[in-house]
Amino acid sequence: MKKDETVQPANNLVGCVEQSEIEAWKKQFGVKEIPYIEVKQEDTDDISVCYLKPAGRDVLAQVLSLYHNGKIVEAGEIAVVNCWLAGDERLKAPKNLSQERTAVRLAQLAISVVALPEGYAGVK
Repeated sequence: MKKDETVQPANNLVGCVEQSEIEAWKKQFGVKEIPYIEVKQEDTDDISVCYLKPAGRDVLAQVLSLYHNGKIVEAGEIAVVNCWLAGDERLKAPKNLSQERTAVRLAQLAISVVALPEGYAGVK
């Protein structure tokens, strides 16, 4: 892929950014990857995409607290609001029921994107 090619993991994507912007984010946040989420809009053939930055401690604490209290959508919404870098604005401000449903799906997926890195806890 060329440095300034638009990143398009699927067809009909709305909200994509240039690869150079992703590279700048990687450098800015000191990470190897910038996660993205694709969600199909129910009322069109569009696939909305958004990019999320790594979540800090305060955001992770809010997300995990809500999640463990069974508020899964609210937890994902906190992640999206606080970690949003770029993407299809319909995901942030839905204007009809179909777009609201898509935003809920985004919230569900966002939890896995902002989750903590893999690790292991055990005893020896």
